[in-house]
Amino acid sequence: MVIGILATITAAVITMGTGTLKTSFQNLQSEKALYAADAAGKLALVELANSASWPGLPLQNFGSGPEQIQVDIFASGSTTPHGLTVPTGQTYVLATGISERGLRRQVGMTVTPGAGSLDFAVVADQSITLDGGSHIDSRDPVTDAVLPDPSNIATNAITPPAIALSGGSSIAGNANAGKDAAPGAIQVTGGSSISGTQGNLTAPIPLDPVVLPSDPSLSPPHKPQRRSHSKSHPGTFGNVTVDGGSRLILAPGVYVFNELTLTGGGQMEISGGTEIYVKGDVNILVSSVINPSKNPSDLKFYVETGDVTVQAGGTAYYILYAPDSPVNLDGGADIYGTVVGDQLSLTGGSYVHFDPSTSGAAIPGGATTVLVESYQRF
Repeated sequence: MVIGILATITAAVITMGTGTLKTSFQNLQSEKALYAADAAGKLALVELANSASWPGLPLQNFGSGPEQIQVDIFASGSTTPHGLTVPTGQTYVLATGISERGLRRQVGMTVTPGAGSLDFAVVADQSITLDGGSHIDSRDPVTDAVLPDPSNIATNAITPPAIALSGGSSIAGNANAGKDAAPGAIQVTGGSSISGTQGNLTAPIPLDPVVLPSDPSLSPPHKPQRRSHSKSHPGTFGNVTVDGGSRLILAPGVYVFNELTLTGGGQMEISGGTEIYVKGDVNILVSSVINPSKNPSDLKFYVETGDVTVQAGGTAYYILYAPDSPVNLDGGADIYGTVVGDQLSLTGGSYVHFDPSTSGAAIPGGATTVLVESYQRF
């Protein structure tokens, strides 16, 4: 009888051991398939960054190993095998990995190909700070209606705090720190909030340096007389100062300034599509910049390396691209458009209202990346 019991136990142990080995083998095959799928997904992001029309990959061997990979691309409006309808303006990447024994794993990503700095409300190469009840949202610049589009922000910084919100500030969208950012890179305190997801970029956002069309440093200064109206045409100028209630009216075109100062009731008004390049510092009151169309894309500031300070006093409509400059919005500055800087600070109840229509607006160089909106494993 004892021998019979021992035989039964031995058989059970052998069966259990066989099952455990089988499960372990299946887990190993699953891990290998998932690794291959992940690698194929990363390859897809690189290819889509180079070309938004990349068609995907047919089934093929994964390197020199026995695994196989495949990448299928689904355009906006189509339905994926997992039942997702791809949102407008986005692409779905389905990367498949197959182990040597045929076990299949998949990675699915909803991405925005060709995403550049102007696909975000705010972008910084270094840190982004919001304090004192400052806010970032999406609004129609003409009607001021709140829009459902997310006002996403991003930074290439990886060291905490890459993004910091305090004092009841908010972001109505996603917040992305740099690729491989350390834990705690995004810090939200003091009753502040981020309505969307918090994560890391899959690749740094390309921020091409500003290249001036000409050198303004040797040009004479330009300062309209107090209480006067001065009209200017495209060209290169030295330090431009508008104050004392005077007004500078710019004809459409490209301007190059050495420095720009708008204070003391002075105003600068455009009358059509205008690009302003500035070599040095920019100091302006929000109410000093007049854009009658309220279309941010009609007025673009490109700052080479100077400090940028924007203070309160009303609303303004423009795109500010200063990737190598510290940018400070203070005292309730209210901007409709997009702001790009090296370090970016919003304080004292300042606002940036993202206008989704500026997405893809031309900037120097126009380099882009791929923004991952969602990620799943199957």
